[in-house]
Amino acid sequence: MKRKLWLWVAILCMAVLILPCQVMAHSGRTDANGGHKDNQNKSGLGGYHYHCGGHPAHLHPDGVCPYNSTTTSSQTQPKKDTITINNAPAELQVGDFYELEYTITFTDQEQVAIGSNNEDVVKVQDNRLQAVGEGEATITIQTYNNSQSFSIKVKAIPVEAIQASQDTVSLQAGQEFTIGAKAVPDTATYKELAYRSSDESIATVDEEGIITAIAPGEAEIVITAHGNVTLSIPVTVTEVRPEGILTNKDVFQIEITEEDALQVEIVPVNAANKAYEIESLDPSIVLIENGTLKPVKEGETALRITTWNDVVREIPVSIYHIPAESLSIDDHSQQYVFGGHVDVDAVLSLETVLSPDTCTYKEVTWTSGESSVIEIKDTVPVIRGTGKTTLTAHGPDGTSASITITVIDWGLVKGVAVTSIGVVWIILATISILYLKKRRGRRKPS
Repeated sequence: MKRKLWLWVAILCMAVLILPCQVMAHSGRTDANGGHKDNQNKSGLGGYHYHCGGHPAHLHPDGVCPYNSTTTSSQTQPKKDTITINNAPAELQVGDFYELEYTITFTDQEQVAIGSNNEDVVKVQDNRLQAVGEGEATITIQTYNNSQSFSIKVKAIPVEAIQASQDTVSLQAGQEFTIGAKAVPDTATYKELAYRSSDESIATVDEEGIITAIAPGEAEIVITAHGNVTLSIPVTVTEVRPEGILTNKDVFQIEITEEDALQVEIVPVNAANKAYEIESLDPSIVLIENGTLKPVKEGETALRITTWNDVVREIPVSIYHIPAESLSIDDHSQQYVFGGHVDVDAVLSLETVLSPDTCTYKEVTWTSGESSVIEIKDTVPVIRGTGKTTLTAHGPDGTSASITITVIDWGLVKGVAVTSIGVVWIILATISILYLKKRRGRRKPS
């Protein structure tokens, strides 16, 4: 009977020792072993730990709770798990993913936790490792009664060189250029590039690699990648050169009796040297003097404008005249006497009319059929004597017109007329007198 009593007391003591570790393991959710998974390793103890008796998170080395002071070495220990890591990597490169393989005896796989003590270097998702940054991390595989750890060193993939779109750059002051540069290989961990100019008074460069030419001279754009890998791009900045020529007209059409002005503008406006020359390709048709186009004869040619750096523009030039289509003589202001005749003492008043009135050439010359009647003096018809003649006006472009004029001595004609009338009256008077006398003689008595 006493032996049975002692046996029950021993069993009760064992229950008292075990209950604080298993019943008080965690105030929250625990597994069948009274443990708690910690996949994110927030405790820093790995992926699995205990909370026995309300104590802080802790492990059970050799399957024994360190807070159970009554545990003795003579107690029966649970059999520990055997954790075998089959492919623990010693080194990874940033960006690598790695599938971890391991073998565990006794413990259900669902009760295994894998954690990293430095997630800035290696992150763990289930049994997949991701190298995210340079450094070292310890990976721990944790079961409820055992753990196994290994270290991983994560290295960056180094930049081997810098490639640029071109080896040298030549710009005019004020121009911009983007230097296409990149770190190689493409798998390099850190691809960021830094840019600087050796002389910002000549050329500047921004963080995107955009070069701005400031003033004539030479400088270098230095590109730096991770690991102090550098590349220098020589930059030559020249003065702003003419790139184009603008004129006030694209084509010049000039009436031969007129002149026109040529206005030239060199672009860009900030070109340092805007010197240029102008020449007529056919000076026999048009001349260019001090920016003025002076026609010489009708025809077509061109002006050539050339800048000092051989930018060329040619402007077509056409010299023309407006032809006269017809010529007429207007005598409405001419004074006529005695049946449309002109007195020898009169001044001729004849006008010429060209059509169209916009015709280029206006000059008209005269010829006379009888210069003894009408003479052309200093291009003007002048009466010289009586008689009949034909005057012809000769206009431009082959036009002409004629008028026939009879010149009389009106004074003489009037004198003759008066004398003739007097003679007639005398004759008539004589006849009348004779007639009267004859009648009187018939009336005398015998």
